[in-house]
Amino acid sequence: MACEHLPHATYHCPDTAHHVTGVECVECVQMTSPPNPRMALLLSTLIPASFIRHYAAYVAPGGACRASSRAFALARNSSRTPGRMGKRKEQEEVDSDELDEDIEVKAKPKKPRAPRTKKVAEPSVDDLGYNIEPPSLIWKDFGTEPNAKIAAFDLDGTLVEVKSGAQFPKHAGDWRWFNKKVPEKLAEFSEQGYKLVLFTNQGSIKSALGGVAAKKVKDRIDDIQKKLKEEHRLELPWQVFIAPAMAPGDPMRKPAPGMWRFMAQHCNGGTQPDLKQCFFVGDADGTAGSHSSSDLEFAKAVGIAFKTPTEVFGPMEGKASLSSEQRKAAMEAAHSGAAPNSELVLQFEQLSKDTFEAVKRGEGDAFRASAYKKVAEALATFPSKITTANLKEVGKLKGVGKGSLDKVKKYLECGHIQGEEGAQAAAAEQQQHQEKFSKATEAAMQFM
Repeated sequence: MACEHLPHATYHCPDTAHHVTGVECVECVQMTSPPNPRMALLLSTLIPASFIRHYAAYVAPGGACRASSRAFALARNSSRTPGRMGKRKEQEEVDSDELDEDIEVKAKPKKPRAPRTKKVAEPSVDDLGYNIEPPSLIWKDFGTEPNAKIAAFDLDGTLVEVKSGAQFPKHAGDWRWFNKKVPEKLAEFSEQGYKLVLFTNQGSIKSALGGVAAKKVKDRIDDIQKKLKEEHRLELPWQVFIAPAMAPGDPMRKPAPGMWRFMAQHCNGGTQPDLKQCFFVGDADGTAGSHSSSDLEFAKAVGIAFKTPTEVFGPMEGKASLSSEQRKAAMEAAHSGAAPNSELVLQFEQLSKDTFEAVKRGEGDAFRASAYKKVAEALATFPSKITTANLKEVGKLKGVGKGSLDKVKKYLECGHIQGEEGAQAAAAEQQQHQEKFSKATEAAMQFM
């Protein structure tokens, strides 16, 4: 392995307990792949910098310590084929002075780390005009006056939906109105003498109230205010209170009433809200498909009336976005029989499983199997019994298309999403199960 450019040597790395067992001159062998960066860094501390570009290091495969693989590494180096490692070049005389002149090995500069956001320890106001109340509250006032009548709202799933369908908004403009009536209804409540207040849990914000995630939420709320003004010619005074994702039991995060109490004590000019004239609108009411009951429990904890977005604004427009928590909770309810459409949901789930099994045999369509699963999850979130009268609302569920609706119609007609044939097959399968159970019971009785 020695050549006139550099004698063969074996080096030991004290940090990794690895042995560099194949140092080779690439003036003699043309490499088809560059040297291992980690080993090149190691060699830079062991041999002159002027030689680094001309040598490649190999670490023999094996366990944690590769000293025993030295022979294998040398054998591999000496038995390369042109097809694998390239053609040998004609050896040239290399003057070390020339190498020193044109070769300078420098460590690749590291990308500077972004400065870590410092936790805010004292109440303050940030550059966007938001008040930071450590450890778990952000709020802003958009020109409100003290008022005993409060019309309070949740944000996501109530006033707006995530436009992209993601669990958390991707940018400030990633939202759309729950329906087109929302702006005018907010204006009506303001004209009727209500103070508009927003109370929202934002799980994307952790403990850094002045961090990047918090800024995204603030920018999004500011964008909503901007659209109200520019597109709807509405300059609505309102207050916004934001609770980040803190430990369970945090007093500011719904369903705890901390945000309401803070508003009443510190942000309402000394005027105490008249609870009989106040209400809260939210989508988390604990029904099938709802991710939780935090909005309903929040209203109860405060002692005010609770309403759903549909009751106040009417049906949602477009496809509803479902978080993973919502889908999981809805399917659990369907499996337990608590969901209003459990049987229909389970039929779509079984169809998805059957289609996936067909895919394994090379017969099915994986995309269709995934689509059936999404339909099952979407139907599980529908809050009421599906009938021919509300099929239009069912079609608004995200993941439910025309083909899925046709299967739902078949289910409503004959009790199975596969139509009469599916119903007959299901009945025959159920009869077989009953016969097997009866035979097993008879056999067991003979031994009693």
